[in-house]
Amino acid sequence: MDASSVSALACGQRIISVANLDEARRRAHITSSQGPTRDGRPKPDVAAPGTEILAANGFGDPAEPWISMTGTSMASPYVAGVVGLMLAAEPNLTAAQILGILKATAQPLPGGTYEWVNDCGFGVISPEACVAAATRASLRRDVKGRFS
Repeated sequence: MDASSVSALACGQRIISVANLDEARRRAHITSSQGPTRDGRPKPDVAAPGTEILAANGFGDPAEPWISMTGTSMASPYVAGVVGLMLAAEPNLTAAQILGILKATAQPLPGGTYEWVNDCGFGVISPEACVAAATRASLRRDVKGRFS
C-alpha cells in the first residue's frame, strides 16, 4: 500500500517541504502530509507550527479581522520567515546550505531521534539555531584551526 501523501509540489528536488506541527500536542497534525516521496526520498524536511495559527481574515467579515487557521499553508510561511532571517544574517547562502542548516538544526519531538521520520521530517525547526548556523556558514578554518 502507498502511504506517501506528500503532494507533487512538495516532492521537488530543490525545495523545502514542511510538515504542519501541532505544537499543543507536540506531534504532526493529522492533516499534514507524510513521506517519503513516491521515489523514496525523505520529505517533508522539517516541521513548523501550523495548527490553530491566528491569521488575517482577508476575505471574511470586516468585523472579524482575525481567523484561526490550520495547515501547511500556515507552517510554510513560518519556515519562509526563518529562511529570510538566515539570508539577512548571511546573504550569500546557497539553497543547499539553507536546506542543510534547516535539517541539521531541527529538534526531534519528545521521544524522537535526530533521524528522519515520515510525518515531521528531521524534526521541528529551530529558528535561533538556523540563524546562528547561517552566520557561521561562510567562516573558513585554515589548517592550523584559525578562522578567517
